Amino acid sequence: MWNVRGLNERARRNVVKEFVLLLKPTIVCIQETKLSSICNNVAVEIVGASFDYDFVPADGAAGGIMLAWARDCWSVDSLHRGRFSLTARFSSRAPLGQPWWISVVYGPQLDSDKIEFLDELRQFRAASLGPWFLCGDFNMIYRAQDKNNDRLDRRSMRRFRAFLDQLQLEEINMVGRLYTWSSRREQPTLELLDRMFATADWLSAFPNHVLKPLSSDCSDHCPLLLHHHVYNGAKRRFKFEPYWIKLPGYMEVVAAAWAFGADPFRILDHKLRNVAKALRSWSNSKLSNIRMQLAMAREVILCLDGEQERRPLDSWEFNLHCALKRQVLGLASLSRTIARQRSRILFLAEGDANTKFYHLQACHRNRHNHIDSIISDGSQLINDREMEDALYNHYNTILGVNFERTRRIAFEAIGLPSVDLDALEVLFTEDEV
Repeated sequence: MWNVRGLNERARRNVVKEFVLLLKPTIVCIQETKLSSICNNVAVEIVGASFDYDFVPADGAAGGIMLAWARDCWSVDSLHRGRFSLTARFSSRAPLGQPWWISVVYGPQLDSDKIEFLDELRQFRAASLGPWFLCGDFNMIYRAQDKNNDRLDRRSMRRFRAFLDQLQLEEINMVGRLYTWSSRREQPTLELLDRMFATADWLSAFPNHVLKPLSSDCSDHCPLLLHHHVYNGAKRRFKFEPYWIKLPGYMEVVAAAWAFGADPFRILDHKLRNVAKALRSWSNSKLSNIRMQLAMAREVILCLDGEQERRPLDSWEFNLHCALKRQVLGLASLSRTIARQRSRILFLAEGDANTKFYHLQACHRNRHNHIDSIISDGSQLINDREMEDALYNHYNTILGVNFERTRRIAFEAIGLPSVDLDALEVLFTEDEV
């Protein structure tokens, strides 16, 4: 999403096109195009040939909205063009995708027009229910912290805040910046004018997201990039399954993985990691897709059942038939044990009592599992690689550094016996590990 301050120059269209080629977004929202019409040739210059689009024409040399979407990823219908907004209903081309609404806005400058602008959005929401995502340049703020000085239009702020409360919209907070617009002067005025909001059901449908600012380049507004799949690449955590200890081969796997390395002091962490990796691999090879194993066993049993009606089974067929029957019993029992151990009564009770609230809370807590940014040496880092390096350097510096005490308590002077604690600093032995 970006207020580009005009696309009537080829150079500006080239800048937007480079952003699209670099970041590969599937939805592009542009405000203040300053174009009275957008033909296919101009659209290709802006976003490329793989996008479909619609637009709201500019009012003279001001305003204008463009919404573009990758046709391979989204199907769009129910387009609504307003004076200050462009709305469409999106459906993912992936199976089981839930339709949702998106409204791209460009807020007016005049106070009287701002009232009409908010009323336009209220009327749309009253007529169109379902998950809703609202974004754009609102030209309004609703908090004093959204501006770097105290020249505030508090009446407009109250009006905007009441609008958000009435329509139950939650802001998607930006990571790494406080403001999105600058007056570009020596003593600039900075404001957070470009924002994204969503309803609770949209946040539930897209729980994993992060909003990051980009370089403002040719505009006085910075572009905003919303990722809505930020945890897909995360490694799955190791989880010990209690039923493993009842299965043959468990102790052998642990013993083989534990016999790794020779340094008893530093190898404990490596041993635990090696055991987790070996157990996960062993579980996947022995127990992966229990339902598939059950289905295969039942299919073979069914064939043998039918065959023994026509002739006596050979000895190996009879033994296989008996073994598969025992296997089915074991797999069914194992499947039930896994389901029981993985369940949580409290989770089920809260989910049944209020499913929507439960899922919203779960999504909210899940988003806090992701580190969006950290501050290192006074600088805020939002790039994943930079955050990894900063964390590594920090702990690599403080761990293992010798510490010299400048003051000590003279226990002899106060009549307390001294105890030799040097043995506590001795390295762990293999027996202790």
